[in-house]
Amino acid sequence: MLQLLLLLPLGILAGLLSGFLGIGGGLIFSPLLLALGLEPHQALATSTLAIVPTTAAGSWAHWRQGRLPLQPALVIALAALASGLAFALVGTVHVLVHLA
Repeated sequence: MLQLLLLLPLGILAGLLSGFLGIGGGLIFSPLLLALGLEPHQALATSTLAIVPTTAAGSWAHWRQGRLPLQPALVIALAALASGLAFALVGTVHVLVHLA
Protein backbone atom coordinates (compact mmCIF):
# COMPACT_ATOMS: atom_id res chain seq x y z
CA MET A 1 0.00 0.00 0.00
CA LEU A 2 2.85 2.38 0.83
CA GLN A 3 4.34 1.79 -2.61
CA LEU A 4 1.03 2.80 -4.20
CA LEU A 5 0.96 6.01 -2.16
CA LEU A 6 4.45 6.82 -3.41
CA LEU A 7 3.12 6.66 -6.96
CA LEU A 8 0.52 9.38 -6.34
CA PRO A 9 3.00 12.26 -6.65
CA LEU A 10 4.31 10.62 -9.80
CA GLY A 11 0.84 10.78 -11.34
CA ILE A 12 0.50 14.42 -10.35
CA LEU A 13 3.92 15.24 -11.82
CA ALA A 14 3.11 13.44 -15.07
CA GLY A 15 -0.16 15.35 -15.39
CA LEU A 16 1.57 18.64 -14.65
CA LEU A 17 4.34 18.09 -17.19
CA SER A 18 1.94 16.79 -19.80
CA GLY A 19 -0.41 19.73 -19.33
CA PHE A 20 2.23 22.46 -19.30
CA LEU A 21 4.88 21.07 -21.62
CA GLY A 22 3.04 18.54 -23.76
CA ILE A 23 5.47 15.74 -22.94
CA GLY A 24 4.32 12.19 -22.44
CA GLY A 25 4.01 10.83 -18.94
CA GLY A 26 5.80 7.67 -20.08
CA LEU A 27 9.01 9.65 -19.93
CA ILE A 28 8.48 9.76 -16.17
CA PHE A 29 6.45 6.63 -15.46
CA SER A 30 8.41 3.92 -17.26
CA PRO A 31 11.84 4.45 -15.66
CA LEU A 32 10.33 4.77 -12.18
CA LEU A 33 8.23 1.64 -12.58
CA LEU A 34 11.32 -0.24 -13.72
CA ALA A 35 13.17 1.05 -10.66
CA LEU A 36 10.30 -0.21 -8.48
CA GLY A 37 10.92 -3.72 -9.80
CA LEU A 38 8.34 -4.19 -12.56
CA GLU A 39 9.34 -6.20 -15.62
CA PRO A 40 9.81 -4.03 -18.74
CA HIS A 41 6.56 -5.19 -20.37
CA GLN A 42 4.67 -4.56 -17.12
CA ALA A 43 6.20 -1.09 -16.72
CA LEU A 44 5.33 -0.10 -20.28
CA ALA A 45 1.79 -1.46 -20.09
CA THR A 46 1.18 0.23 -16.74
CA SER A 47 2.65 3.50 -17.97
CA THR A 48 0.57 3.42 -21.14
CA LEU A 49 -2.66 2.83 -19.27
CA ALA A 50 -1.86 5.53 -16.72
CA ILE A 51 -1.29 8.06 -19.50
CA VAL A 52 -4.77 7.61 -21.00
CA PRO A 53 -6.57 9.96 -18.56
CA THR A 54 -3.89 12.64 -18.92
CA THR A 55 -4.03 12.45 -22.70
CA ALA A 56 -7.84 12.53 -22.72
CA ALA A 57 -7.93 15.57 -20.42
CA GLY A 58 -5.35 17.45 -22.50
CA SER A 59 -7.13 16.64 -25.74
CA TRP A 60 -10.47 17.71 -24.29
CA ALA A 61 -9.01 21.04 -23.14
CA HIS A 62 -7.46 21.74 -26.55
CA TRP A 63 -10.71 20.77 -28.32
CA ARG A 64 -12.76 23.11 -26.11
CA GLN A 65 -10.37 25.95 -26.94
CA GLY A 66 -10.72 25.27 -30.65
CA ARG A 67 -7.09 24.21 -31.10
CA LEU A 68 -7.74 20.58 -32.01
CA PRO A 69 -8.78 19.85 -35.60
CA LEU A 70 -11.23 17.07 -34.89
CA GLN A 71 -11.23 15.19 -38.21
CA PRO A 72 -7.43 14.72 -38.51
CA ALA A 73 -7.23 13.89 -34.79
CA LEU A 74 -9.88 11.18 -35.14
CA VAL A 75 -8.16 9.66 -38.19
CA ILE A 76 -4.84 9.54 -36.33
CA ALA A 77 -6.50 8.15 -33.18
CA LEU A 78 -8.31 5.39 -35.08
CA ALA A 79 -5.16 4.45 -37.01
CA ALA A 80 -3.17 4.34 -33.76
CA LEU A 81 -5.84 2.22 -32.06
CA ALA A 82 -6.06 -0.22 -34.96
CA SER A 83 -2.29 -0.59 -35.33
CA GLY A 84 -1.83 -0.91 -31.56
CA LEU A 85 -4.36 -3.72 -31.39
CA ALA A 86 -2.90 -5.43 -34.46
CA PHE A 87 0.68 -5.34 -33.20
CA ALA A 88 -0.37 -6.44 -29.72
CA LEU A 89 -1.96 -9.47 -31.37
CA VAL A 90 1.20 -10.10 -33.40
CA GLY A 91 3.26 -9.89 -30.20
CA THR A 92 0.95 -12.32 -28.42
CA VAL A 93 1.13 -14.82 -31.28
CA HIS A 94 4.91 -14.43 -31.37
CA VAL A 95 5.17 -15.26 -27.67
CA LEU A 96 2.81 -18.23 -27.96
CA VAL A 97 4.78 -19.65 -30.88
CA HIS A 98 8.02 -19.44 -28.91
CA LEU A 99 6.44 -21.05 -25.85
CA ALA A 100 5.18 -24.02 -27.85
